[in-house]
Amino acid sequence: MTNEKGDTGIYEVQRNGNTVIRKADGTTVALRQDDILSVTDPKSHLPIKGIFNKAEGVIGVGVLADEGEGQLLDPTVATSYTLRQGAANEYELKGVRANPGTNNEKAYIRGWVDFNNNGKFDLYEASELVEVTKEGTYTLKWKNTPQLLDTSVDNLGVRLRIALDKEDVDLPTGVASSGEVEDFQTHVVHPPRGTRNETKDFQGREQKLDIRTTELFYCNR
Repeated sequence: MTNEKGDTGIYEVQRNGNTVIRKADGTTVALRQDDILSVTDPKSHLPIKGIFNKAEGVIGVGVLADEGEGQLLDPTVATSYTLRQGAANEYELKGVRANPGTNNEKAYIRGWVDFNNNGKFDLYEASELVEVTKEGTYTLKWKNTPQLLDTSVDNLGVRLRIALDKEDVDLPTGVASSGEVEDFQTHVVHPPRGTRNETKDFQGREQKLDIRTTELFYCNR
């Protein structure tokens, strides 16, 4: 586990009952009530954050506003989030784990992607609303979204919000009466893009066009 100061080590309960992080060099750092700690999700093997409960010696997950993508990612679908283009102006994000919570009939998820990379989530960057009726894995879709023409952009900021009231996920910011929010970066998969080559002359005359094969066939390992 790792605390907010960056101290990383193994969780240990000492003989006197004190709980500490034992670092690799043998030194220890005391754990206090309500310390925010990063641990590895046993399901996804990704880091998530939680609040340390000293009395019970456990880390409470699901009580912080932002615990990281590891809390939401379904490892059976992917080991990291990837934004892929579905149709011409449609993008999708697969592998989002969600559940409506205890004794709740349903919940709602909406996501935002900073497509124009301007550092904020604009209203048109919102996904379709997803209704969550049971614990499972869901796919978020963005429709009528301009294509990402800048192929140098490999990662984009994402925000996911879940709440019991659908109005609470209408906007990327603001106070909600329930649920939580997760912010992270996702890898962008760009579809292949061709280059336009053109030649003009009168009908019947021989024309010639040179195309670089390196622009057509490229394997990225």
